[in-house]
Amino acid sequence: MPGKWDVVYSKAVNICKKRNADVGLIRDEESYNAIVNHLRRTMRRDWAWVGIWIRIHIDSRTGDVIPANSFTKWYSDGFPVRDKDRTNIYTVVNKKPNERYQGMVNAPPTWERDGVLCEILI
Repeated sequence: MPGKWDVVYSKAVNICKKRNADVGLIRDEESYNAIVNHLRRTMRRDWAWVGIWIRIHIDSRTGDVIPANSFTKWYSDGFPVRDKDRTNIYTVVNKKPNERYQGMVNAPPTWERDGVLCEILI
């Protein structure tokens, strides 16, 4: 069972702004693994997985990730999906580390997810 899906991308931006932060960008595999491990440790016991918005977008025409130097680890074969509406990316973290279906998914910004990764630049 996932969490409570009620965060569209615009709400994610506002959540971070209220914390004087921006939607978080995953820059490398080390950061990705740290975030995934943190989410697994803090996920509610009754949740099987969680989906959180991140600040990576995709050009639906070319399939290029924006910013270009962003780290990506796609959910499974077939991602990213080429669809004009699937411009934003969220990451799915399963409570089970070896679960095959987890990683990044491109989706419309109107999809509701569990939350958002915020980052404060210092």
